[in-house]
This record gives sequence, structure tokens and C-alpha cells, in this order.
Amino acid sequence: MLDDAVNKHFLMIQKVKTNNLWNYVLQSSGGLTSITHLVIDLSGLNDNDDEIIESINKLGRLYSDEMRIIVLADSVALKTERWDLLRRIFEKGVYNIVSEASPMELDKCLTAGKTRDEVMEFFVERPDLSTDDKQRELAGRLKDERQRALLEEQRRQEEERAEQAIKREQLLPNKDFRKYKPCVSVAVCGAEPHIGATHNALLITKFLKDTGFSACYLEANENQKIFSIKSLYPQNSSFNERRYLLQCFGVDIYSGFNISEVMAHNYDFYVFDLGVLTQDKMMSFLTKDIQILVGGARPWEITILQEAAKKIGTKKQTYFFLNHLIFGEEERLCSLMPDLRRQIFFPEHVPSPFTSGVNRSIYKVVFKEYLLQQANEPPKPKQKKGFLKKYLGVI
Repeated sequence: MLDDAVNKHFLMIQKVKTNNLWNYVLQSSGGLTSITHLVIDLSGLNDNDDEIIESINKLGRLYSDEMRIIVLADSVALKTERWDLLRRIFEKGVYNIVSEASPMELDKCLTAGKTRDEVMEFFVERPDLSTDDKQRELAGRLKDERQRALLEEQRRQEEERAEQAIKREQLLPNKDFRKYKPCVSVAVCGAEPHIGATHNALLITKFLKDTGFSACYLEANENQKIFSIKSLYPQNSSFNERRYLLQCFGVDIYSGFNISEVMAHNYDFYVFDLGVLTQDKMMSFLTKDIQILVGGARPWEITILQEAAKKIGTKKQTYFFLNHLIFGEEERLCSLMPDLRRQIFFPEHVPSPFTSGVNRSIYKVVFKEYLLQQANEPPKPKQKKGFLKKYLGVI
């Protein structure tokens, strides 16, 4: 219906496939000056009501005179379950709300536009909901509130952790390596399935981004399931289908990619998640600048890690991350692999792979060639020397 309308009026249209309006508005802030009409299909959005209203507020502040916002809300579910949202949109001065699947109504919104009086009657009385619909609406609201509270608490903890880390010291990117090579490659493999290779690869990419490098995560294994993570963080994710790119908490995530196309973006670091280390992947693993093998600290997991370490050999750029650590067992575990003692680390356990400020002591060793360390300590006041101390040499 929209295609017919724009063809009729010879309007140039660009379709953007995204389920997150708030992220789209943030990323496009200041870059929509040439847009005369913005058509928003509410049925395709995962944003909560507050995020949609704030997006419209921001668009209004930036483009109040140049852009006409048109909202598609022609489904029965939208007119009943999200009636409060439509009323709030109306109160913000957006009157071009398409409430019926009518080409005539859409045509009017695109051309002359609706007036306040024309759309007012839609909001005189809320459509009646059945008991089942009311229960579903209430359950949906409670679920959204719980999810928002959980994400907010997680975000607060991450900010506190990052702030504490920054207070301790500031790590700055050292990009001198660019004089000799265009980028740094990092390979992350698991000694066995489901041991935490993907989790660690994402944490490493997040650390590099927070430090000031441009970095990306590459799903270079057979799973091809990383994009499912957007369902856990819908409010913090943005998906670009054409580039096979998901951006989550500022981290660029690629899957099903063409390596030459990704390389063209000129990142400082490319973090390859190779999955489980097999003989077929050995060459891919060993040819990367930095190699990280993730294993477990439990007795049956250590045996598998030892076997994988023998296949790899002793290399200074290879590091071993051990999960599932029992407190106080570090020395004993290191003694089982004495030749690799200085290359064994025990990463922190954090639920979210996008947590900031974790494993800094480990990453400072792994990426020591690429970091500048600066202590955030206030300058100490100069102490005045006493008479005897001052003239001790003379006396």
C-alpha cells in the first residue's frame, strides 16, 4: 500500500529494516536533514513506549519544520494493546496516524496531512478489551517492566565497575603498530564445546572498544548463532542485514561475513571466534597475532586442555584462559602446566559478555604491546625540607 502511494506521487523512498527506532534515531542524529517524510510502522518495533516517545521528541527537536512523521497503526492489536502509546504520540503533536488499512487515509497523511480535529475522534474513547486481552496486556507490561529493571540494574553495575576501573588507572590505545602492519588479529578457541570461547571473545572485543581501539567480533565457526543475542538485548541492538552486522552495546558483531568486505572497514583489531579447536582449525588459530585457548579448571577439563596445549606447542603469543575455577586452586593448576605458568590466566565470571572493566589485569598482559598505562593518582604535595636536611651536605 505504501509502495503504491509513493509511486503515485513520485516520492523517493528508502526502506530501513530495523526493530529499534531509538537506536536508529541515535545513529542517524543530524543526518536526516534531507528527509521530508518519515513513515514508522509500529508493528515492526521492539521499543517500549517511553523509547518511542523519546525518539519522536528527539526527531521533533531536530527536524520540526522539515520532516512529517507518519505512524502506521492499522492493526487491531495496535489500536487496543498500544492505545496508550498512540494517545501519547497524538499528544506530542503527531496527527498523521494511519488507523485503518486504507490507501485514501495513507494518501492524505502523505500529502495534505491530517489535522488535530480529524484524528481527535479516534481518541475520544478507548477501544474495549476483552478479559483475556486485558490479562495479556497486563502480563506483557509486567514482563517489560521486569526486563527493563533487569537491564537497568545490569547497566548500573557495569557503569560502576567501569568507573572503579578508570579510577584505578587509565589504559590508552597505543597505535604505533600501524606503522608496521594494518591491524592485529586475535584468535579465540575452546578446548572443548561450551567452555566459554564466545563469551571471552566478546569480552575482549568490548575491552578493546572501551580502551579506544576500533575492534570487531567475527563468528568464524560452524555455529552461526551469534545473532540470536539480539533477542536478549533488544533495546541495545541494531542489525544491518546487508552487512551481516549486529551492533550490541557498541560492539560490532559479524556472522556469515565476507572477510575482504570486513577488512575494508579497517578495524584496529579483528577478534575471531573459531569455536572448538580442531585439527582443521589449527592453521587458522596459529596464524593469528594473538592466540587464546579457553579451557576449564575442573579435573576432567584440565586433561583436555593439556592435550590441546601439546598440539599447539609453546608459543609466547598463546594464552590459556581457565574457567570454572575453585577458589585457592590457582597454584595447583599452574603446576600441572609448568612450562606455560606465565601464560595461564583465570578470567572473572560475569553473566553479560558486554560487561566493562573486567579482566583488566589479564588484558594488560595479553595486549601489553598495544597499551599505554597511565595512573590516575593525584600529585603528591612537595614536602618542605628541614634545616638540617637541607644543609646536611654542607655540614
